[in-house]
Amino acid sequence: DWFDTVQNAFSGNAGQVISVLHSFVMSIREDIRAKIEIDYMLKIMSRIVPKSSQLATENISFLREGDLNKISSKGRLDLYHFFLFSDTLLYCSTNMLNDAYKIHEQLPLIAMVVSDHTEDTSGCSLYIKHPTKSFVVLCEDQNTKREWLRDLTRAIEDKKRRFQAHEKVV
Repeated sequence: DWFDTVQNAFSGNAGQVISVLHSFVMSIREDIRAKIEIDYMLKIMSRIVPKSSQLATENISFLREGDLNKISSKGRLDLYHFFLFSDTLLYCSTNMLNDAYKIHEQLPLIAMVVSDHTEDTSGCSLYIKHPTKSFVVLCEDQNTKREWLRDLTRAIEDKKRRFQAHEKVV
């Protein structure tokens, strides 16, 4: 099918040939990008236990991960490994024996609000508010906090936008 498209393009002028070849190359590029993203997602999911059926769908993308300190209700710092996906935030405890991460909490972004934690004088923490669980996260520095705050905010906004678009269709 693709070969016929390319072969037929050669019967046209140079502009048509270039246009068809460009479309073909862009299509291949997108297929490769999608394959790489799926492989990376599978690699990440293999490190998380128990397996989450919510993360096993094709339309979820991995956005970022990292170690952050969650401040407990008693003021204790607990180190967790956070995974941000396009619709979910996971935080997990680390199993040093097998390089796996045990899910502590899985929070859908659709119900999440994230903000700068203004009570922190270091400027390194953010507040995650969710109906299931709300908490303060302390980052290693202000730059890491800005990056997490930016990425969480974008992911939440994107998820809400996709949800609203889906609701209009249904």
